[in-house]
Amino acid sequence: MNPVYIRLGLYVLSTVIAALPAAYAGLITYDMAADVFMVKPVTLLTSLLGGGVITGGIFGKFGKK
Repeated sequence: MNPVYIRLGLYVLSTVIAALPAAYAGLITYDMAADVFMVKPVTLLTSLLGGGVITGGIFGKFGKK
């Protein structure tokens, strides 16, 4: 498999990867009875920031020539 596809996949999944600890801590919840998906604002901000850090790390490792 070409490393470019792996890198692009990590770019796409970086925000989801960053949100996993928050989901484990209970800051992201899904109520099946009411069919409601709840995300606390702090979690959203943290996952976007974490995704940016992961994306920057990937670019720093593989993006330079």
